[in-house]
Amino acid sequence: MTTGPRDYTSGTRAALAALSNGTCYYPGCTTPILTFIDGEPFINYEIAHIRDAKVGNRYDPDMVDDERRAFANLVLLCKPHHTLVDKTHPGRYAVQDLQLWKAEREAQGIAGLAGLRGLTEERLEEWIVAAVTSATDASSAAAVVGVAKAAAALASNVITSRAYVAYAATLWGRTWESARSSLLAWDPETGERLYAEPSANETDRHRRAVAAALATAIEQARGDVASVRTEVAGVRATSVVLRPWCDAVIRATDTLMEAAGRWPTPPPFEDDSLLSDAVDALNTAVDSLSAKWRNEDVPEPVAPEPPPEPKESEPERLFREHTELLDESRRYARARGLPYDRELALRLFDALPFASTIPPIPSLWPYCIDTTASLLADVARNATDQEFEV
Repeated sequence: MTTGPRDYTSGTRAALAALSNGTCYYPGCTTPILTFIDGEPFINYEIAHIRDAKVGNRYDPDMVDDERRAFANLVLLCKPHHTLVDKTHPGRYAVQDLQLWKAEREAQGIAGLAGLRGLTEERLEEWIVAAVTSATDASSAAAVVGVAKAAAALASNVITSRAYVAYAATLWGRTWESARSSLLAWDPETGERLYAEPSANETDRHRRAVAAALATAIEQARGDVASVRTEVAGVRATSVVLRPWCDAVIRATDTLMEAAGRWPTPPPFEDDSLLSDAVDALNTAVDSLSAKWRNEDVPEPVAPEPPPEPKESEPERLFREHTELLDESRRYARARGLPYDRELALRLFDALPFASTIPPIPSLWPYCIDTTASLLADVARNATDQEFEV
């Protein structure tokens, strides 16, 4: 059977992988020759010829195909570097350059490989696994350290920005206390001290200031959050085992950002412990990820159960349906020429008993019995005597 310059033997492929130290031969490139996706290994390299397989910059016409496809004439390159060397800038790289890459990369392992007798593919496979594992462990370590650094930066910046939110809340508190102390009066019936409240304009001004400080804190943290997510993605790519701990870090990051975007509704104007608790939870999640990477006995984090859907109570349902009925009827109060709607009128009539239970206070006037009866009259305004009697 005729063989060409690219009909590499399995032994040649295995030897190249074993001596590559697990990465592309291009100087300084750390791209692994194998990548793991969902726990499955995939080849992540291309075989390149030192002296070209076909006519080109490094082609040697005196070589035969057996020599061109031999181990001595081959290196492993990642796809970008293979394209760079053979297609983008073929004139930039000479035979001597690729020979030097090969010699430097294979120097550590070539002596041991040369001393082996009866070299089998199984033995070469052991070399490959060792090389890839070493490269993967190094990548995983760098990624875990990256997560720890990014999370620390996020926590530090969120805590720093909290001081500006606290200052805005303190100014609100001072205005509130000043207004309360401005009134010196007592309830004539109970004898209790009466207090004034800040004006609506003052309250809105301070509320907007606190909201603006919170929004600024969140905006400043976005870059840190993106860094945490990027570093966590790196850990997920290098280790399937660590993915549950990666998910825990992301959940803790999201919880931290939720806490950073709120302040306890004034009054009181002091901060609560939700943000500090969220920072502690993020640190714990990162520590657990690091410990698991070190093969320590760490319990696998469990995602919390989603909160139950809020259930509508019977009074809430009745009030909601009553509000919807009134909203449906209000157009009859605005347009006096609408025709009589008997079914709507009957629904309003049946709603009168419920409307009578709504307290006659200003905030509930739009829903009380007076409003309901008035809308019933509006709906029935254009009914004839015969329609009304039916």
